[in-house]
Amino acid sequence: MLLNFMLKPNLVKISHNIGSLGINCGIKRTFSQQIWKERASEITQSEGSIILIENELNWEKVSSILTRDIGAVNAVGFDCEWANESGRRKPVSLLQLATYSGNCFLFRLNSFQNNIPSSLQEILENKKILKVGVACDFDASHFAEDYNVKGWLDLRHLAVQDDLKNCKLGLKSLAKHYLGKTLLNNWRLRASDWESNTLTQDQVTYAAEDAIVGISILLAQLKNLWTPVLEETWETILLRLWK
Repeated sequence: MLLNFMLKPNLVKISHNIGSLGINCGIKRTFSQQIWKERASEITQSEGSIILIENELNWEKVSSILTRDIGAVNAVGFDCEWANESGRRKPVSLLQLATYSGNCFLFRLNSFQNNIPSSLQEILENKKILKVGVACDFDASHFAEDYNVKGWLDLRHLAVQDDLKNCKLGLKSLAKHYLGKTLLNNWRLRASDWESNTLTQDQVTYAAEDAIVGISILLAQLKNLWTPVLEETWETILLRLWK
């Protein structure tokens, strides 16, 4: 996995004395970090597809794409939408998962005849697959009331560790800072009918954007924060960064 490589480079064994080992490891770390930064720059510039999934058959046709992308980078942009009725929240109707490649999977959960497919549920419950976003704990808490999700990470924590100056910690500000991207605030779309029989193109684009921006911000943040350390896993480093 690229994220695992990023946070735990595969260092070769060097049969030299301690002094030489330190020098060679230092070179290896610098080299590994440079490879990651170049690769991450390519990733964040990539463009994928928005894939609408309305039933189990749709999911079966594209599940291998999501699995492949997660196999390369074990993190996804995470977001969800729901409708409100008489001031009360209805069950989550749309789940958005975006991968490093720019692919975004929009799951219309309200149109699934049965529960979430087990293969998708495994992804959501896998703590080693990060579900990232800004204030995603709010979405994750709502989602968890209806389904289940584990392994989420609020990108604001990494932004604080990145020592941002004069930058607000909302998604719009972080997208501008890390990606040079201007997001349009459209409360009408956010409050639109996500249980409609057919989503409009504006709804699809809006829903996909937040998740895609989330994973892109994570990759940009880690370019700044990552310093290779021997034998540290990505979980250990993220926990250290979060403190």
